Amino acid sequence: MLLAFLIRKDFREVLRGKKNVLFSLILVSLGAMVLLTTLFIPDLIRALGEKAPEMISDTESLDEMLSKLFPSDVAGSMGVWASDVGIFYTVVITLMTHALIPDEIKTGK
Repeated sequence: MLLAFLIRKDFREVLRGKKNVLFSLILVSLGAMVLLTTLFIPDLIRALGEKAPEMISDTESLDEMLSKLFPSDVAGSMGVWASDVGIFYTVVITLMTHALIPDEIKTGK
């Protein structure tokens, strides 16, 4: 019961403090970064293999690894986006909201 009150209080604080806009911008920027890397990384690797083949000894294994890290289809990119949200977005939200309850206790709210 107490947990439900705390969650509701924190939700109201997020809405009142306009943090929801910042959180939405973080999600959109994560999506944009994933789509941009999906778009540009394969071309950059191909260009690197053509311009400086002596720098990369095994281009097939590098291409295979990068295709797994940066898929060239939208479904694979959304999988990468989901893992990025799970990792980075959770950390950002935790760091931004970790002091809400202690601050309200100090101010007597």
